[in-house]
Amino acid sequence: MRFLSFIFVFFFASVLSAADSVRVVWNLMDGTKTEQTVPLVLRDGVEYLTIPRSQMPASVKNFEIHHPAGTASAGEPGFYVFNNGFFGQFLKRDADARYSHGGTIMPMYGVSTPRGAYTVIQTGLRFDSQYVVEYRGGQYDVFLVYVLNGDPADSDLGVEYHPLPADATYADAAKLYRKYQLDRGACVQLKERAKTNPDLKYAAESMEVRVRQAWKPVPSPVGEQTAENEPEVGVKITFDRFKQIVDEFKRQGINEAEFCLVGWNCGGHDGRWPQVFPVEPKLGGEEKLKEAIRYAQENGFQIVCHTNNFDAYHASSIGGLWDWNYLIVRKDGIRTTRTWGGGNVYDPEHPYDYSPEEEKIIEDWQWDFMNSEALQRHMDFFFSHGSLYKVMNGNLMFHGGLPMDEEGNFREVTLWGKTLKGRAYMDWVDHLCRVCYRRRKLEDQDFFWFMWIHPDSPVTGRTIKTFERSYIDDESTWKEPQDPYYKLHRKKEICEKVLHEFGLDSPQSHIINGHTPVKVAKGDTPVRAGGKEICIDGGFCKAYQKSTGIAGYTLI
Repeated sequence: MRFLSFIFVFFFASVLSAADSVRVVWNLMDGTKTEQTVPLVLRDGVEYLTIPRSQMPASVKNFEIHHPAGTASAGEPGFYVFNNGFFGQFLKRDADARYSHGGTIMPMYGVSTPRGAYTVIQTGLRFDSQYVVEYRGGQYDVFLVYVLNGDPADSDLGVEYHPLPADATYADAAKLYRKYQLDRGACVQLKERAKTNPDLKYAAESMEVRVRQAWKPVPSPVGEQTAENEPEVGVKITFDRFKQIVDEFKRQGINEAEFCLVGWNCGGHDGRWPQVFPVEPKLGGEEKLKEAIRYAQENGFQIVCHTNNFDAYHASSIGGLWDWNYLIVRKDGIRTTRTWGGGNVYDPEHPYDYSPEEEKIIEDWQWDFMNSEALQRHMDFFFSHGSLYKVMNGNLMFHGGLPMDEEGNFREVTLWGKTLKGRAYMDWVDHLCRVCYRRRKLEDQDFFWFMWIHPDSPVTGRTIKTFERSYIDDESTWKEPQDPYYKLHRKKEICEKVLHEFGLDSPQSHIINGHTPVKVAKGDTPVRAGGKEICIDGGFCKAYQKSTGIAGYTLI
């Protein structure tokens, strides 16, 4: 009985120790300060802190969250690591110091002291936070600060303290966060994404080579650049010089690399953002850029262009793109973050917004689509009479294909919470099409984009290369990698497998589909797989007739 009492007391004490409390310091706008102790809730070994915004004081300048495990004396073992890679140990210092980091690229940090080790994850109010390590009088304190500057919080505060082993390293803190993200489906591993994206696969498996071509002086000697005072662009690597770099890579036996051209745009590296065109003339201009792209691709390399989606420079006024109304405005006026090649850097409030001219075009298109009675009747007819596939008279009719692997097995696809394959996947996609057409929410628009361009879409099944076809002359870049189905469906046994999946085992059953133009000019035929498949696609579109050699097929 005494032994059982010891177990109970030990267990109860362990729970109390794990489900501890934190000290919250409220710093108010009038300069006063209040403190409170807020208990943590323990669930499955994780300590949870929640402070509803309705319970926060008014006029808060900032508030601090101090966990007991975040304190250490100089000389004690342990570490702290922030999400920007900042790492430290609890060493003795000659003077007091403080470091803070305000970026929330990942809402987490790691800390280990003799009082505990945790990966700390923020789930609410993350964008108002800072990570702080403070050293005073031989004592370290690692804690969170949330900066409100008198504004009400836009969400409840949420912090999770995930325990780490006592001998954990900073790598263990990162691994826990990685597992946390994967377990809740917040991200997909690169190796999984690369399976359906050949460009991503190439980039992941090869080295990234950053080629910095041109830039203006950094930091800029001129804050607000105009046509009259803009500093001169310095050129280091022209497009012709870049081709020589490609040659040198090949000479040294490096056959796979992704080149990122930096500073290809007018004004060089971030020189006039968001103005990028014309291509910087000192590098050779647009035609030389196209030539360099083709040359790299012909030699087996992948090439991308550096962009910038978050900065804005007054230098873009030289090209007529400057508009003060598109910038973030703080209480103290428009905020500049730093100075770079284009001068003072401003924050666009909505970096992805259209210009007024672009907005007018989109509005006109939207009006045409939303107010077209003929189009609405057409779409209503599709959904009242049509389906993703049709079984009729012993035949199976569908437009595209079924996701398969290279061995001819039906490939599982996870879509909107379900993982399915074969006919079950087609039925699920058909159901989602109807739900999204009726409901018409924003995420439903995303679903129809998925149907149009994604390799897992049964009506697409390939990587769309519209950009390359529109802007790159080299036709080798136009190739659109397809699902293995579009190679395997020419085999009789594969077609019979597909027909069986839909309950069709008669020798007279056929697959009737399209999506792949029948290139008669190259000896292709609409009857394939020993007569088990009939393809009636391609040709009616005039753009295809040059490659197909005919005006298409139909089935009566």
